[in-house]
Amino acid sequence: MYPDVDSNVYVYAPEGPDLRLHLDRINAYNTRTDQPTHWNEQVYTGADFFQKMIAEKKGNIVVMAGNNQKKTEYIFNTVDAGMNVLADKPMVINSEGFELLKKAFAKAAEKKSIAV
Repeated sequence: MYPDVDSNVYVYAPEGPDLRLHLDRINAYNTRTDQPTHWNEQVYTGADFFQKMIAEKKGNIVVMAGNNQKKTEYIFNTVDAGMNVLADKPMVINSEGFELLKKAFAKAAEKKSIAV
């Protein structure tokens, strides 16, 4: 835990095993005996999870992980909304996506945000 980082974490994701694994991992950190964390996850799993995340803007950085099919599109749209993105690999899985990723990095520079 970092003193300047809010312990409330807003999770926007589809219901399923990836979400369950994430929540279980956070629970393990929160319940460990040595330096437990105190993350308080607020979870939204509606079909419009991505649109709701963009509309609510609960923070200034989005940690993006999981299914890669729409990841590049999500990165671009998140940066376009003025938020920073920390994404796991791969950020792109095809040549069309690579072009969109380049646009996302250009958009991040334009908006003075970060995409990594």
